[in-house]
Amino acid sequence: MKILSLYFLITIFSVPIGAQSKSSLNQNIWNYKLMKAKKVQKTGIILTAIGGVATIGGSVMANNGLFRQYPSTPGHITKDTHSSIGGVVGLGLMIVGIPITCIGVPTLSFGTIQKYRAKKKIQISLINIKSPYNCTSINGIGLKYNFTP
Repeated sequence: MKILSLYFLITIFSVPIGAQSKSSLNQNIWNYKLMKAKKVQKTGIILTAIGGVATIGGSVMANNGLFRQYPSTPGHITKDTHSSIGGVVGLGLMIVGIPITCIGVPTLSFGTIQKYRAKKKIQISLINIKSPYNCTSINGIGLKYNFTP
């Protein structure tokens, strides 16, 4: 009987300890995932900003350099060599900026979604840490009354 009661006590005390370590492990995992999601979100913001600036700046440079002609003397229209080089550079910036923006926007949205999920899971794991004996879900048990005649 003494050995049986000893096994019973060991079993009872090991369950809360295991539940606490599991919750704390989950919290550490989700903290790591939150940190990674913030990095992905930051990368998406940087790529989107650089791509947007390159696209807008390139379009302005291309418009000024390639499509505008300057009159040198009355009746004669010539193109400036420096402005046409700037127009080619602007066209190159547009060609580079558009794909960078197209990569940055999904990266930003993916990082934001992952950050939201990680924060939600951290809140759930904090609730489980505060009450390790809580075996119900985060929403708990609901009771619904229906007053229809």
